Amino acid sequence: MKVLIIGGGTAPSVELLKKEIQNCDYIICADKGGEYIRAIDKLPDMLLGDFDSLKEKLLEYYLNSGVRVERFPAKKDYTDTELCLQRALQLNPNEVVFLACTGSRLDHVFGNIGLLKELLDKDIQGYIKDDNNTIFLVKGDAEISGYPGKLVSFQAFSEIVKGLTIEGVSYPLNKFNLSSWSAYTVSNIFLSDKVKISFDSGILMIIFPKD
Repeated sequence: MKVLIIGGGTAPSVELLKKEIQNCDYIICADKGGEYIRAIDKLPDMLLGDFDSLKEKLLEYYLNSGVRVERFPAKKDYTDTELCLQRALQLNPNEVVFLACTGSRLDHVFGNIGLLKELLDKDIQGYIKDDNNTIFLVKGDAEISGYPGKLVSFQAFSEIVKGLTIEGVSYPLNKFNLSSWSAYTVSNIFLSDKVKISFDSGILMIIFPKD
């Protein structure tokens, strides 16, 4: 089961919205995410948040359309996106995709990347996507798909990723110890349609940038 969460960050393009909604099973919008989904005239299954950035008329529209709506106080322990994830986990998904969860608020961006770790701990595949990036985490050997010339970057999400080996890229690695916040593995390039990754321990963040 795939759950799509639409946050209140930078709005995704219509093309990205349509692509991700096409094969999802449940849609949860956080506050202003309820505005973004209107761009493709689609109703979410659930809308939640403190609604400080959603127009009251649109909120009334969703209420009258039978959308499940949960209102929370502005002063709360969780971000709206975290609340969306809590509801998503109740559905026992095997994949969760976050849209509109990047943007100018870097504190929210970092917090949202942290939500990928929560999914990883539960063996649920999670992705943060916008029109320029796809971000996800892996905790063991992986094979990722792309095409010759596709950009890919790697970061140590844990303090260190030990024994990192990357094959099928312009700048391969063999048993390299990658420290967190290192720029050493930024901007690599696919040589074919597959890249193989293995490491001994740690958590690796993979980013597909488009520009």
